[in-house]
Amino acid sequence: MIVSNTTPISNFLHLGKMEILKTIFKELHVPMAVHFEIDAYFSGDYQWQKCLDEDFIIRAEVQTSPKIKELMIHLHTFKLCRVFVILILDWSIC
Repeated sequence: MIVSNTTPISNFLHLGKMEILKTIFKELHVPMAVHFEIDAYFSGDYQWQKCLDEDFIIRAEVQTSPKIKELMIHLHTFKLCRVFVILILDWSIC
């Protein structure tokens, strides 16, 4: 499963090159916060709508774990998306 934050998707949409991501990945999973952030700017964009219609972008609700609830007091919401990915994938932070 490939999980993405806003920046890579937004950059490819700005360049009009979402097809590049589609050749590399079968699908991209994004938290709802990422979907809302991209949709606020690209809601009328053909490429964005096509990615949603073809289920290339998979929207997912983030389950709030006790660790995330604890961190929410200290972190901005969009930073939590990155923390979520790190916790779910059990990555170590260097």
